[in-house]
Amino acid sequence: MMSGGSGHKLRLGLFLRGGDYTYQNEIVLGAHDECREHGLDLYCFAGGLLTGSDPRNLVYDLAAAADLDGVILVPSTMGSEEGAEVERMLQRFGSIPICTIGSVHPGVASLGVDNSSNVLALTTHLIERHERRRIAFVAGLNRESRDRFEGYREALRRGRLEYDEQLVVQGDYTPPSGARAVAALFDRGPGCDAIVAANDWMALGALEALEGRGLRVPEDVAVIGFDDIEQARFVTPPLTTIRQRPRLLGTQAVRRVLGMLAGEVDISPRMLDTAMVVRQSCGCLGPRPNIDLDVPSADEALLSALGHSRMAWIDAVARAAPAVDHAAPNDPAEAQIPALLVDALLADLQGGTEHQFAMAVEGVVRQATHLGHVAAWHDTISRLRGECVTRLAGSFRAWLRAETVFEQAHLIISGLAEHAQARRRLEKEALIRNLEEMSVAVRTALDIPALRSALTSHLPNLRITSLFVARHAGFPGPDDCSEAVLAYNEEAGLEPSGNERLFRTGEIVPIDLRPPWRHSMMVQPLFFKEQPLGYCVIEIGSRDGSVFKTIPELISTALKAILLANTIVEEATRRERAEQTRMSQELEIAARIQTGILPNDVRVPGLEISARMLPATEVGGDYFDILPCADGCWLGIGDVAGHGLHTGLVMLMIQSIVAATTHALPDAPPAEAWAALNTVLCENVRGRLGRDEHATVTLLRYREDGGFEFAGAHEELVIYRAAQRRCEVLETPGLWVGISKTTPRHSVPSGRFTLDPGDVLLLYTDGVTEARHQVGGLFGVERVCQNLLEVAELPVDDILEQLLARVDAWTARHRDDLTLVVLRYRGLDR
Repeated sequence: MMSGGSGHKLRLGLFLRGGDYTYQNEIVLGAHDECREHGLDLYCFAGGLLTGSDPRNLVYDLAAAADLDGVILVPSTMGSEEGAEVERMLQRFGSIPICTIGSVHPGVASLGVDNSSNVLALTTHLIERHERRRIAFVAGLNRESRDRFEGYREALRRGRLEYDEQLVVQGDYTPPSGARAVAALFDRGPGCDAIVAANDWMALGALEALEGRGLRVPEDVAVIGFDDIEQARFVTPPLTTIRQRPRLLGTQAVRRVLGMLAGEVDISPRMLDTAMVVRQSCGCLGPRPNIDLDVPSADEALLSALGHSRMAWIDAVARAAPAVDHAAPNDPAEAQIPALLVDALLADLQGGTEHQFAMAVEGVVRQATHLGHVAAWHDTISRLRGECVTRLAGSFRAWLRAETVFEQAHLIISGLAEHAQARRRLEKEALIRNLEEMSVAVRTALDIPALRSALTSHLPNLRITSLFVARHAGFPGPDDCSEAVLAYNEEAGLEPSGNERLFRTGEIVPIDLRPPWRHSMMVQPLFFKEQPLGYCVIEIGSRDGSVFKTIPELISTALKAILLANTIVEEATRRERAEQTRMSQELEIAARIQTGILPNDVRVPGLEISARMLPATEVGGDYFDILPCADGCWLGIGDVAGHGLHTGLVMLMIQSIVAATTHALPDAPPAEAWAALNTVLCENVRGRLGRDEHATVTLLRYREDGGFEFAGAHEELVIYRAAQRRCEVLETPGLWVGISKTTPRHSVPSGRFTLDPGDVLLLYTDGVTEARHQVGGLFGVERVCQNLLEVAELPVDDILEQLLARVDAWTARHRDDLTLVVLRYRGLDR
């Protein structure tokens, strides 16, 4: 284990945008693996774009040079390679070794990849092999993209094709920008017959957009990308691209920093090679051996002479084999693989066996399954097959034996590739399931102890061995203070000393709370909208980058909800002891809570929606929500019994619990969602707050075919049937929520109905039906139906305004909150 001069473990800092993108995640894993080899601690500070005021960027300023022994910067991922913010970071860490990835700065060691040579080669391939003449380029946002563009321009020049600036479209490295590029190319002119994208994500977006236009790839438009991400191999057609090795960038960056710590003075830029990966999207049928069958006649004696080709074959395999990214280019273990395969092949061909080469291929390829390189070994075996069959083409029996051996090898690779893909799919499904379970627990935690319990009970299922959470106000510097909220590791469990404790922010994790083992940590920001809340530090155990995005998002949401809930409870307790004259302030807060979480985007496919909530003078607890999801949305309507701040708090709980439950389980029956709401609400209101608030709540699940399923107890559902011009009233014969958590789920009644195009559904609270006239009594459901019949053919916004105006005219004073939701079913878009 390496250590600094004072005996402490060396700590390296890796600064890059978000760790869940494929490119960044590969860099992180490469650095993680290399630091593990040398016993170094690694802290990956995963922020946002340096352009603009991104709250994610708080993590970039947490540590000072004194807190780290070396730094790796990846400015190209931060949206700024040369800006003032990058220069400021370089100056801040100027006293310790620095290596940048993807950008070059004077006096700073750097790593990059050859971004132009193979773009030139593949663009030339499109021109010469596939006779493409209108070749477009979809550009990225940084210097790497500009280098790739230069390769494209040079290929046009060598191919004597005129450069057309209309064929160059700006993208942002995302699939939607690739789709937008296709729209720009084909909407403003004659289009193109090939697209060269600066990365695979834009190429994949272009593939999908071309298919949507009825254009065939590669027959009508050829497409190539850059990066060779995993998805490139599994689209249809598979993507021709240029493979770079971001994992090796992370590995080599760590080695450069270690070299500088050991006294190395060479800081000149270093470039890593890339490789062309020819698949079907350019018009080829994939890699094919270059076999010359015009070989002089030969017989079995050829087999004994094959040993003379051994070194040439080893060289061919070495050039074609997928690299093991955590290894150095001259790593002895990797260098032995070509010789191992060639010797096994010669043993089969010369000994008359058919299993030694297959066994060697299986052993080598099986070791690479976790790297996602399995299918790429087909290319390597095809290259070796081409070299071998050329020598044996004159002898049918020798050629047939070789073909049998190679066919077995391809079958083994295909089987391993299928197995690896299935395993990754199962692991992904398990990860998503575990994250969904954690999401429900975390989002319904209303205090810090509940949040600690929710997190620590689910971390083992996610293979996370260590988690630390800190909170603070604003954007702290290294010498400011942060508060420890949670410190967990799998050996000690939850550390009591990590609760509500101040420490110097630059420590990232206080020394006594750090895991006892060597560790690699992902430092992720915690924020809500533009408000920074703190940061969390996650041990890099899972190799799926989505974990490092989802967990901070869940913690951020929970912290914000806890802060809000604490504020409400503290305010309620204080104001209950205050004089009556301060009640108006309390009610104002409740009104802000009630209206502040109303849905602000009510667009749902197939529905026209208009909704309004009007709080009364003495604020009640009206609740409604519209939660879009796949194939429709969830709707909630309800009313908390009582008035004042506690009803607002209970209404906030209902909104949070329903949103979390339906987000995690969008296809659950409404009866199950209602039962989950009832259980959690009873525990919070009766168990934790010691109060007895309850509510009438109906939950509805709408699907785009017009079908609705509902459960719960609230006001009647009023439906206007457009075809018959009549109103229909449906009872909601459920139970009140929050009274008893022992209600069996199977006892919760539910109902169904279907809307036809033009039908209108009216949801409301009792502020409508119980609006009181001095003489005429209550407004009532019959009057609701009568007034709806008169205005039902109007647009939904006009229906809403007309009904509200008529209720307002009926009563002199609104004594209760009034909520009205008007939905018209348009039908499925054709």
